[in-house]
Amino acid sequence: IKKNEVVLTICSAGDNAFNILLENPKRVIAIDSNIMELALAKRKAKIIMNCSLEQAEHQLEELSKTGLFERRFVPILRFFITRILPSELIRASSKQKQLREYRKWKALIEPALLPFSLKALYKLLLPGIPLNYVNVDIYQTLCRNIHHFVKYALFSKNPYLHKICNSKQEKLPFLMPKNYEQVQRSISKISFVHQDALTYLRRCRSSSIDKVNYSDIFDWCSPEQFDAILYETHRVLRPQGRLFYRELFVSRELPVGLKPKFLTLKTLAERLQREDNTVFYHRFVILQKK
Repeated sequence: IKKNEVVLTICSAGDNAFNILLENPKRVIAIDSNIMELALAKRKAKIIMNCSLEQAEHQLEELSKTGLFERRFVPILRFFITRILPSELIRASSKQKQLREYRKWKALIEPALLPFSLKALYKLLLPGIPLNYVNVDIYQTLCRNIHHFVKYALFSKNPYLHKICNSKQEKLPFLMPKNYEQVQRSISKISFVHQDALTYLRRCRSSSIDKVNYSDIFDWCSPEQFDAILYETHRVLRPQGRLFYRELFVSRELPVGLKPKFLTLKTLAERLQREDNTVFYHRFVILQKK
């Protein structure tokens, strides 16, 4: 993201939108069809606008406990990390030590991932997700991504794992002392919109957006919705504009008609996935409009 760009992002609980402000964009459009998540993000924005850093940290920590991720995923992830992963692996002080511990315990860790590959679990955690579209091997994806995480990142330095294990999250970028005032000054750049992606895109002018972040929304989309959103995204992106999304359980190829119109930044996407803070996603995709 470059200075003075217009960014469209899925809002979720708002943290992505707040972090994007650190890149000094012209505008951030945070859309979501989930009214509860959007309301949570708006409350966070109001806290940031009106509170000191110390006050905001306390209030945001309490508020985050009402979010979808906190209520549905954290208890299960906490059980997995604290009961199944060896403490020597979680507390390793370097990537080399972490990788060594992983190799030692790999024969026990990988079978423990099997329950996390069952569709029934995700039907419970994500009741709205259409699991009939699932077409990836969830177990193989988890095994591969845990290996990548161990090799390229540190459990002991991961803010999300601190939150899961200790119920206290280390500072996200927008809450770091050196960044907080900038986010406060820029918070009015965020527009919160209660709408699904396709409906919003159809209202947008052509070539009006520089960057798009769809997170993992395509796991909830039919093949027809996937194609329609990508065609509309291509229309609203400026030349050289970029689209980013993650694949969780559903992996799809670009519509034939769009393949000549997008450049696939595969190397960059693979590097970012290896360095990401989570291990759940099957694939990262970055497309650049030609």
